[in-house]
Amino acid sequence: AWSVPIFSAGREVLGTFAMYYRTPRGPLPEERRLSEIAMHIASIAIESRKNERALRQSEERSRAILRAIPDSIFLLDSNYNYLDCETRTSCRVPVTRDELIGKNMHDVLPPELAQRFEQAFKKASESGELQVVDYEFPENGQFQYAEARIVPTSDGKFMAVVRDITERKRSEQA
Repeated sequence: AWSVPIFSAGREVLGTFAMYYRTPRGPLPEERRLSEIAMHIASIAIESRKNERALRQSEERSRAILRAIPDSIFLLDSNYNYLDCETRTSCRVPVTRDELIGKNMHDVLPPELAQRFEQAFKKASESGELQVVDYEFPENGQFQYAEARIVPTSDGKFMAVVRDITERKRSEQA
């Protein structure tokens, strides 16, 4: 038998490639060449599998974090279309998640509020800085208050995290 290690691109040992024979001998030149090709393909496959597993675990952690955060989170493209969201009851979105995805912000929000958000998105895009939009809305005869924290993403989209600040505002008013 003879064997050689399978290395990652970073020279980490991922496994071994072995050949077994009925009689003791080393590899022939052609076997050595073919084993190098096989080891290279195996290293790509093993690393790919490890990367996929790590990415899946990272996505699962991110989803768990999003579910644990009490705020609503929205991802919008540069035209203000909703791409993804995690809504909470405190956000009071008038449509379900499935109805929201693909819609434009101007079709969902009251015109005045949509305009304020658009200005904040533009300012965030230009400056690369966090923008905060506080707003109020009537509900059951009382005003409710929310704070939206808007940041541009590296790929030209926008992330908006919306928090219910009604209790804080009422405490400040009292």
